[in-house]
Amino acid sequence: MHRAVLEAAVVGRPDGHGGGNTYLVHLLESKDGSNVTSDEIIRYCCDLLPRYMAPRTVDFRGFAKNFTLERS
Repeated sequence: MHRAVLEAAVVGRPDGHGGGNTYLVHLLESKDGSNVTSDEIIRYCCDLLPRYMAPRTVDFRGFAKNFTLERS
């Protein structure tokens, strides 16, 4: 819902502390002319979500819309 983000994917990953998860946001597409920082996205999420659900990392590289993650 951030004003600068058109599409994003959120991925959970184990954090190693009591079986919890950290969340990583992959920005798939930003709105034209939008310039946003990872800190701005994280602060925005912290304002809307409980702290444990807010992402700790934002990745601006993006992925194809049909990507899959394989576990090793």
